[in-house]
Amino acid sequence: MTANAHRDLTMLSFLTALEKRLREQDFEGMLARLMKYAETIPPANRGEFLHLFSNSFITEASAPEQPAYTPNPELLEEVDAFLGDLRGQTYVEEMRSRRNW
Repeated sequence: MTANAHRDLTMLSFLTALEKRLREQDFEGMLARLMKYAETIPPANRGEFLHLFSNSFITEASAPEQPAYTPNPELLEEVDAFLGDLRGQTYVEEMRSRRNW
């Protein structure tokens, strides 16, 4: 099969096929393939390729993402109170009385 034949693989199919092929390779075969591929990498992408083989790549990839914000405790309390009103139908009753439903 050509490279284009695998262009529309799902992530699961891709990872399954990749793992199978990697497990079939001996170290020297794997090294030869990686070196051959590395020769084709443009200069701007070489650092990223090298980073794949650093110890920090695995820990960075598996580390949980930190939230991009600091939660506002007061806002969270207001949201929780509002959700409680919705669950207890207090909000609905309040809206009915305000709008004469």
